[in-house]
Amino acid sequence: MSTKNTTSRPPSNNFLNWDDQSKIDAPIYRFMPFARLREMATGKKNCLVRTKLWDDPFENFLFSATALDEHGNRIGFGMRDDLYGQCWTDAEETDAMWRIYSHEKDGVRVRCTPRKLLSGLYKSEGKFRDISCFIGKVSYHSEDAIRASITDPKFVNAAAFDTSGVNQCKTLLLKRLAFSHESEVRLIYLSPNKRSSAEDRFFYPLDPLLLFDEIVLDPRLEDSAVAAHRADLATLGFNCTVRQSDLYRIPNLVARLS
Repeated sequence: MSTKNTTSRPPSNNFLNWDDQSKIDAPIYRFMPFARLREMATGKKNCLVRTKLWDDPFENFLFSATALDEHGNRIGFGMRDDLYGQCWTDAEETDAMWRIYSHEKDGVRVRCTPRKLLSGLYKSEGKFRDISCFIGKVSYHSEDAIRASITDPKFVNAAAFDTSGVNQCKTLLLKRLAFSHESEVRLIYLSPNKRSSAEDRFFYPLDPLLLFDEIVLDPRLEDSAVAAHRADLATLGFNCTVRQSDLYRIPNLVARLS
């Protein structure tokens, strides 16, 4: 009997590191420049980047390493260039997120759910989508623990030779404790086909008008810019809630003297 998934819903195995499966329908967020949101809306596509381009040198740590076989021969992991990703968070809002991802003080925060985000990628792919499309919650560990995993043959073999794609992608869900404030969720694509070394970006069709449940504008925007962005988003066809973050809004507090 065939076990091929013929539905358009990603199987539960493709949601990684969620002990509580109800969380795959809970909100997740991505911060980006306003211009990038416009690009998504006009181009109707999403972009994932090769994970080897991520800034943290411990990203893709296993497949960036050199392996030694039982004879002491050095072996490279060929799948290093096959992994693409996009970073989200389940942290609703922090000052750091706006400052890191919105240098020009003109950012947006979009909201959807893990299930909706993965479903968009999953529906765009063909017969290998069960072993190439994943989303997972990052777990955070000490640097010593991550280094130790690289020297554990059981861990390395499980990741290198797993035919389901799960263990390869799980290596991208381990980060150092210094990054725990990010509370990351990652959309991951393990390409079933070898791609050119120049193909550092992977695009797939996606309609952000259907994906995003809410758009929040940068709290540092002037009122005139907020109005202009609202009008622009309406022209682009967004019908979801659009509002400005009140993170820096001065509260109307009343101090009592008696």
